[in-house]
Amino acid sequence: MAKKVNAEVTEQDKAEPKKISVEEITIKTGTRPSGRVDDMSASARLTDPAVAWRFLLAGNAIFSMVSGRTGVRYTFRLSRGKPRDGDDRPPPWFLSSLVGPSNTDDYAFIATAFAERVPGGGGERVQTVRAAKGVDPRDKRVLAVAWLIDRLRRGELPATVEFWSSGACGRCGRLLTTPESVERGIGPECWERMGC
Repeated sequence: MAKKVNAEVTEQDKAEPKKISVEEITIKTGTRPSGRVDDMSASARLTDPAVAWRFLLAGNAIFSMVSGRTGVRYTFRLSRGKPRDGDDRPPPWFLSSLVGPSNTDDYAFIATAFAERVPGGGGERVQTVRAAKGVDPRDKRVLAVAWLIDRLRRGELPATVEFWSSGACGRCGRLLTTPESVERGIGPECWERMGC
């Protein structure tokens, strides 16, 4: 249940704005002010490279990357394209970056990730991340995701980056509620459908 916060503004408040510390806001509302890296739930941080890889390529992943060196955070949505009739190539993934205040709607398309089929029925392998038209291929966001995909593909998740799931299933987008699901970023039904 959400806590109600008294938002009534008195004439005295208007005349003399009161400075409130982060600790007071946290105590009054139960949450820290937004925009800080430590707002993210520790249970949504994915640390196992194999789990992070499955989450990332599930088809509807919303995730954040945080640099351990600089603290810079980028939030992305990676959505799987639909297979095209007559085209035996694997469908691409479309990468969008959060560019506004709405965590569900304010995404801008920045790149496409292409895959190739692994011979002998070995599935697919992401090969290339290509910047969208009008996006500089040296854009830090594009380079960050290309770097992350390369590392996860090799089974690595370096300590220099934090990888956070959004708390929603990386495949269907439903809110995750069980600890196991939050830990892996994929709900139980989708986990089963993915054959994990």
